[in-house]
Amino acid sequence: TAAGLALGLQLSGLHHDMELVALGVDDSPDVFYEKIDGLLQGLEAEVDLRQLLRIEDCVGAGYAQSTNEELLFLAEVAQSTGIC
Repeated sequence: TAAGLALGLQLSGLHHDMELVALGVDDSPDVFYEKIDGLLQGLEAEVDLRQLLRIEDCVGAGYAQSTNEELLFLAEVAQSTGIC
């Protein structure tokens, strides 16, 4: 998804006005940059990926493994925004 969005942003010319952000939830940003660079090279697309895409390291404790602090934060957001 990030590769396609980055390529689309480059081709559209909107990359000067927008920031594309991806959340890496199971590996480091460097690993994702390498994977995406490989996909884009396979398409022979000339994209300066690190200028177009910011990948945030969001690796946590694991699937459905939240800390008490995270659960409290989610509850506060839900209550303050009317979600809950």
